[in-house]
Amino acid sequence: MFGQPRPQDLDVGLVLPVVEGVRLGHAYDVTVFDLPGVDLTGIPLAALSAAHQPPEIALDRIDVNLAAGAVSANVRDAIAVAVGNAYTVLQPSAISFADQRLAQVEIQHAYWALLSPDQNERSTSGVGPPSAKESANYAKYSELALSVELRVENVNFLSPDAASLTYRIYYSGSPSPVINDPQTGTATRVKGHWQLGTNTLCSLAALVGISCKGTDNVTITPPNGYEALTSLNPEVVTAFGALTNPNATVDQRVAAIANGDMLRTIIEAGVNTDRADGESQFTIAGWRADSATKVEILYSLTTTKGPSTPWPSTATAEKAADGHWYASQRYACGIAGLAAGACISGPESPGPPGVPSVTATPLTITGGTVTIPGGTPTIPGSTPTTATASAASP
Repeated sequence: MFGQPRPQDLDVGLVLPVVEGVRLGHAYDVTVFDLPGVDLTGIPLAALSAAHQPPEIALDRIDVNLAAGAVSANVRDAIAVAVGNAYTVLQPSAISFADQRLAQVEIQHAYWALLSPDQNERSTSGVGPPSAKESANYAKYSELALSVELRVENVNFLSPDAASLTYRIYYSGSPSPVINDPQTGTATRVKGHWQLGTNTLCSLAALVGISCKGTDNVTITPPNGYEALTSLNPEVVTAFGALTNPNATVDQRVAAIANGDMLRTIIEAGVNTDRADGESQFTIAGWRADSATKVEILYSLTTTKGPSTPWPSTATAEKAADGHWYASQRYACGIAGLAAGACISGPESPGPPGVPSVTATPLTITGGTVTIPGGTPTIPGSTPTTATASAASP
């Protein structure tokens, strides 16, 4: 519960956004409120007592205040048994209730500010002070950012300066069609201000091929619902590396596609077209198995002179009867097909997401060679780069 306009009613409650045109106060005991010391410009909140919660309003979270002398572990276990496996019961907060309600609003604002068109506001999210580099990174995906929201759902304070949380990615008001699982995130209190944790910042940046630089000991993880790149079959990595390398030969691309010889004409045309695309950067952020013979990769692709993916996209690879893995024939034309979702008949790649836990480093291919941690499939003629970690904004 973030506000206590009526303390006697609000031992357990929820916070709702104030929605234009919805008269929450008409039928229910609702109070719109401000929080001292917190700028809520553009983030109006309403407090609703759980005692008056209507069935048509979904309850995202319940906060419980323990009585003096109560054993928190016993209370937590009892609640977990009562609500069942469909709900998560967190450990008691490491900070006071008063500090917690203010910190939660500041964390929610930081996750929202990350995609703000206002550079100064973005700087409060954790990406660092305004800079030409950060502005350039944002500009690449500014149109997408206007439609994306990162909505924080649960916050668990691990210490006065660190928190773990759950958030969801929304696109145009609906859950992302690509990354639709609840995501694990972090927040850190720096100089009295809550912002996104560096690991979370860099993992989000990796979804659109932006590498973090200048920060050590950062773990970049795939989104929940996807596996780490290190466990992906190297043949899949090699196949997509060939298709996104402007310097790849026709034979290399034929070998990357299932029954590629049948599509040699399309592949040849793609190779000729891709020569004019300049340098390319192809990043695999994660993967998941659709079946024993089919996998989906989550990737982004950018080129200096040609097409790029407008958002994190998915592509498929299949295991053929010969026991080897190949990219789908949908991408036979190379860069243009992977930038658009397909180049020959077949279902289109899922639409934009808006915008983890095995340690992973997203694969990045620049110019031509492919490298992954733990194994090095190589396509001749290029230089590998890997995402390390800093000021980055997806």
